[in-house]
Amino acid sequence: MPKPAKQSPATHPREGGRGIEWVVGIASGVLVLAMMLYLAYEALFLDGEPPSFAIVMERSERHDDGFHVTVAVTNTGDETASNVEIAGLQENAGDADTSLEFDYVPGRSVRRGTFVFQADPETNPVRFTVRRHVEP
Repeated sequence: MPKPAKQSPATHPREGGRGIEWVVGIASGVLVLAMMLYLAYEALFLDGEPPSFAIVMERSERHDDGFHVTVAVTNTGDETASNVEIAGLQENAGDADTSLEFDYVPGRSVRRGTFVFQADPETNPVRFTVRRHVEP
């Protein structure tokens, strides 16, 4: 009586593991569908607010070259802004205003930078304004 031919691993059906494949496949499909629905919802129903900025002085430190004033610039809008120029002016000190530029400020984010002033910002308050920005 001849022996039956052995099946190769590629043609031999597996005896276990089919259930886990179905579970992983269904979970992946649900995840992809959820991401697609989320992106469609954002695109159809959420209007992006234009860039809007809040500038806060965080700290001031005395150094050899002047007073280093660190500011936090918050983009409270949903849209990104680029080439954001912030001006700092010490009105009582007679200093010309100085500026700081951020290349990229995404929506709902904070960026920090440092101005250098010759006069103490504690005795000569600084006023910060946004000079310009570009919507990429």
